[in-house]
Amino acid sequence: MKNYIIIILLFVSCLTAQQKSDQQYASYAYTLSKGLDLPLGTLIAALNIYALILKNNIKPLTIEEINQLNTSDIWKFERKLTENWDRQAKTASNVFLYSSICYPAFLYLQKDIRKDALPITLIWLETLTLNLGLTDLTKALVSRKRPYLYGDKASLGEKQKHDNQRSFFSGHASTSAASCFMLAKIYQDYHPQDKRLPYIWSFAAAVPAITAYLRIKAGKHFYTDVITGYLVGAAVGMTVPELHKIDNRVSTGATMLPNGQLGLRINYSF
Repeated sequence: MKNYIIIILLFVSCLTAQQKSDQQYASYAYTLSKGLDLPLGTLIAALNIYALILKNNIKPLTIEEINQLNTSDIWKFERKLTENWDRQAKTASNVFLYSSICYPAFLYLQKDIRKDALPITLIWLETLTLNLGLTDLTKALVSRKRPYLYGDKASLGEKQKHDNQRSFFSGHASTSAASCFMLAKIYQDYHPQDKRLPYIWSFAAAVPAITAYLRIKAGKHFYTDVITGYLVGAAVGMTVPELHKIDNRVSTGATMLPNGQLGLRINYSF
């Protein structure tokens, strides 16, 4: 359900941006355009819908399948993580996740950023939904089993939950990183000479790192899950604002692929 709500909000935002101008809505640092935001919104919607379809087709593990799990199937340096199971760490990781999603709201305290609320809000929404689509689609395609399934600390009922095969990659780490790095990127684009930037970037890097640590401690993820999630989220968080910068030019269009199928062409210049 959350996917559908986010997708609807995304399209409403895209339509709002389209109605602002026949060509473009320009802010101090960023620009909205039909040539970028409508194709990007369509791509994000497709990713999330496809991920949702795949996710609904994944069935929880049976008791027999759980009993057959063997730590020898896990990389040696990650095997010890199967002993982790901490409910308090899980709760704390959720607090860090939901807090990090809200942190970009502090950008609106800056007058020059607040007056550009429309492009900033759309970039915020695109960042979160693109990251969500990439994360959920990867989880559904890889179907990696969570570390706690291999241990004996979690109850059998806990091991049979529907999301027990969504370990790679960490959605908490990717979402936290996407939101925090987007915050730092936008602030830097508006205030490139601000002496507080090192602290802001340090904060943006630290929050998802702590979130990732808590997910490992909770028994929810392996090292490779949170590292990949962190990197993907950080990349999305910095790329989406960069694509919207006024100094850059992004154009999209249809193109014919070598195999004869129709594809999407994206030209980017800076």
